[in-house]
Amino acid sequence: MSRFEIPAAGAAILTMALGLSAFTATAQTVAMSGQYHQSSGRTVNLPINPLTPCDPSQSARCHGAGVNGGTPAYVEPSSGVPVAGGHRIIPGGLGVGDAFTVPTDAFTQPGVRSSTPILNNVAILQLDTTFSYAGPASGRARTPAPLTRVMSAMNWTKPGAGQAGRLAANTTPLDPATQTEFFVGLSFDAGPNEFGGTMAMLLAGSGRVYLNGVILGSAAGATSTRPWVGTNPVGGSPTFRTRDGAGWGYTTMGGQPPGVIINNAGFAAPCTQEFPPGPAGCGLVTDFTGTTIGTIPAATSTRWLYPWTTGTVEVVRTGTVGGNPFNQTLTGMGYDTTSMTTGGGTVRNIGLVTGGYYRRTSASGVDNLFTVTGMDLQFVPEPGALASLVFGVGCLGALTHRRRNG
Repeated sequence: MSRFEIPAAGAAILTMALGLSAFTATAQTVAMSGQYHQSSGRTVNLPINPLTPCDPSQSARCHGAGVNGGTPAYVEPSSGVPVAGGHRIIPGGLGVGDAFTVPTDAFTQPGVRSSTPILNNVAILQLDTTFSYAGPASGRARTPAPLTRVMSAMNWTKPGAGQAGRLAANTTPLDPATQTEFFVGLSFDAGPNEFGGTMAMLLAGSGRVYLNGVILGSAAGATSTRPWVGTNPVGGSPTFRTRDGAGWGYTTMGGQPPGVIINNAGFAAPCTQEFPPGPAGCGLVTDFTGTTIGTIPAATSTRWLYPWTTGTVEVVRTGTVGGNPFNQTLTGMGYDTTSMTTGGGTVRNIGLVTGGYYRRTSASGVDNLFTVTGMDLQFVPEPGALASLVFGVGCLGALTHRRRNG
């Protein structure tokens, strides 16, 4: 045997190792980690976590809110709803634009009571929640889409992807009833590869929002903003309901029970720090046992949901508060990039964003509200495949060594 020949057994192992190497290079399966959260303006986010300034080019959870044409302030919560167990092995690829499938209930977070002051908000003083989060759902509640949970290039053009009615990659959704622009402008820039898809994220549980007297007083005749405070239940369903990303113009219905307005509410000392609110316990309503002086009527709501994209989603709302212009924008930006580890391995970083809006109708009138949700994902080669490759190469080395010494 020449010194360049490989014995048959060694050739078999080499073939296996090279084949496995090619498999990991194309990354038929990857380990997925990440988290997501939803924003409603600059200071309200679900789940409730302390906010910090951020760079939108680095995180799809970094959302920028602007008022009356001012420079948007980009912030994100310290953490969102995580991938269950830290990571999931999924079908997918490590290359930019490679399709992947997110497994059912890849993200979960059980309900934990949280209370936070909402700073620099004209309407909301405080938000208490015991929400649970999960997703994506296995399908959509109506007309299940076969390609739900599949993220891919040009997804919006594919039958069964849940995006019927989308007329273009870069577009502004229309009200399906009137075929005109909604009361809130929501624009989609699909970005490179027009990458994205639909997956329904879910929420269950209940919460309570404390409202500022300046909003309540306009209807009740208040002459000062405090100590009038209103509290209104939100959520209230023990079962999961669709919250984000389910389809193009996917519609859900909801309702909120009535709330109350009291005077002589008690407050903790004001916050002296914004990111995060501090000191601990600042700005919260500490006493809600004052005299009931009014009610907040029950309401119904209609929510319009839209797909995920690695491009950009921007929501624009025009209106007034106290007779003065109050125009708001909220922006989220996605991405799809790769980087190298110090060991030479490939890491794929993906940011997905989606937007939606909802109309809340009660005896007091109609409120037009909006949300942007961001999800940051990271893919690395499946650990099991790498271990098998190392094992195969190790066997080849051992066999060669034994052959040389045989």
